[in-house]
Amino acid sequence: MSFKVALLGEFSSLHKYLKEGLLELGGDIEVTLYANGDGWKKIKGADAPLYLHNQNKFRNLFGVIQSADTVRSFDVVQIMHPHLYSCFANPHCIRSLAAHNGMLSMISAGTDLANMQAYRSGVFDYYVHDYCNVGKQTYETKSLRCLFNRLADRTAYRCADIVIPICYEYAVGYAGRPKAHSVIPFPLNVDAIPYRENKVGDKVVFFHGLNREDFKGTKFIREAMERLKTNYPNDVEIVLDGHMPFDRYLEVLSRTNVVIDQCCSYAYGINGGISMAQGKVLLAPMQQESMQAFGVDKTPVLSVIPDADQIYAQLVTVLERRKEIPQWGYESRQYAEQVHHYVKVAQQYLDAWKSVKKS
Repeated sequence: MSFKVALLGEFSSLHKYLKEGLLELGGDIEVTLYANGDGWKKIKGADAPLYLHNQNKFRNLFGVIQSADTVRSFDVVQIMHPHLYSCFANPHCIRSLAAHNGMLSMISAGTDLANMQAYRSGVFDYYVHDYCNVGKQTYETKSLRCLFNRLADRTAYRCADIVIPICYEYAVGYAGRPKAHSVIPFPLNVDAIPYRENKVGDKVVFFHGLNREDFKGTKFIREAMERLKTNYPNDVEIVLDGHMPFDRYLEVLSRTNVVIDQCCSYAYGINGGISMAQGKVLLAPMQQESMQAFGVDKTPVLSVIPDADQIYAQLVTVLERRKEIPQWGYESRQYAEQVHHYVKVAQQYLDAWKSVKKS
């Protein structure tokens, strides 16, 4: 008897890699990925579009609702986020998915209402919402859009059978709630991500990708990188670039020694994980809470926070340890295989879904 899974939405290849992992498990698992490429990232691998775009707003809204209503008879439907479809359609779409399928699973992998409430409770020493207004604009302005956004989150939690966070900062908002699962790290198809020895040439190449700059703390990272370039002009090459298709991003990474992923969160993101799988030295937040959530007691990640002086000091540390970069990169790859291997992670998802007892 086949086990049919529908994965809805995309987030930096998370669902793409999860699909590949589920299929590698073998057996009678069938997986259909509905996604629109995660916007300008143009991520490939979808079996069908999540919905078709239409310039006419009314027709687009109707088309979105119709698209959700056609997703039926799956054993598991997993949504990437409560705001999967267009704002005013989300509550209806989520209810439809829950009503016409065996189980609704929701990933917590971005700012949602629970994450925003955790931030407001003061649980974080610092966080992206200190520097970025996206979450506040999504939930806290007096607008019809915010009303529907909050309704979508509440509808999603009410309709979901399980909520699966990908790291500590998304788990903490659901702590103690009966539908919340423990953290399952995001998957990476490490078999398809080429690893090469991280050789250093005349200069150490440092890269930071430009994308959601307030969210990632780019202003702190840029200041630290520019200071490094000024003080060590003959020893470093600084690359600040972004908003590129995913395939192009992987090309840029291929010539990089050190990646600075982000600094305002509590853990690295998927692009940081891909960097480690390629054998890069990674600078990103890696707080103790995140290590515990991932079930590791050590990590090759050099932790940074939203402070240009602290980031600069860590960059200098890497430069002073440049002879260790090949081994450091190897340890990054080993870590990515240990924590994020797509087949291992897919098994964790499958076990989580099968653990749900529906009334």
